[in-house]
Amino acid sequence: MPKRKTLNWRKTVIAIGSSWWAVAVTVLLLSAGIAVFFWYVYDQLDEYWKGVATNTTAGFFDVVVVVFTFGAYEQFRRRSDDIARLRERIEDVKRFDDPRAHSIIGSAIRRLARFGLTDIDLRGARLTNFSFSSNGIRSISGAVISDGLYFGDEMKNFAKLNSVAFTGVDCSEVCFSSGDLSLATFNDCAFQAASLVGAKFNGASLNWTVERVIADEADWQELVDEAEDGSPIYAQIYNPAFYGADLTNCSFKKVRFQNADFRGAQNIEKAIFDAATGLETCHFDDGQTPASSKA
Repeated sequence: MPKRKTLNWRKTVIAIGSSWWAVAVTVLLLSAGIAVFFWYVYDQLDEYWKGVATNTTAGFFDVVVVVFTFGAYEQFRRRSDDIARLRERIEDVKRFDDPRAHSIIGSAIRRLARFGLTDIDLRGARLTNFSFSSNGIRSISGAVISDGLYFGDEMKNFAKLNSVAFTGVDCSEVCFSSGDLSLATFNDCAFQAASLVGAKFNGASLNWTVERVIADEADWQELVDEAEDGSPIYAQIYNPAFYGADLTNCSFKKVRFQNADFRGAQNIEKAIFDAATGLETCHFDDGQTPASSKA
């Protein structure tokens, strides 16, 4: 005997809610059609039907107000729920440093960007070999990676990013770290062509292993082939960590540097290096030594 189908009211309500625009448009078109019809034949109607026409037209405007008011509320509610859910997804996985967690984080950030939101909360995140641009993320402007020490919420502490690429990403006003107690660590990260305007790294540790830095600019290119006329063809095999990055008003106060390469960075003279240490291990273009590090 075939199983008897029962109506799933929950799914029905969800289906109606998700297609409310179609219902709203249908109601509006039907109401508008009736109102237009009565307006067109109004002079040919007797007194009774004129009253009906007048009430119908008034009812049409009531429908318009109700539909658009409900529509605005419903859109706001759904948007708020979606944003909260996406932020929760990032919060749930940002300390699980594995490919699946990286995929979830990338997807959630992209979807938040569709709502015009880039102020991502990555406090306490653990990321290794993650690329924002490769995950389709163009901006994390206003995001927070570390902004202090939280005694009541240890999950927000000790952000650590290893080999994370911010290449070409808008990182303006990002709080990578703020203050001595932020305890944020960035190892072998890449910021080429990133916008770091107004970003803060205050009190963080920025480290690059010696093997990841090529000191001699002559070794930045490698011979890969020869053209038909015998001229050599070179491939770029190295770009400094901050090559092409805009450092306008970027703050590196009290940062602990190790082997940072600022060659090719833009507006480095507008960056702030007050009380930064380890600058003697860093690389700068000739004549572009930060003012605060000059003797």
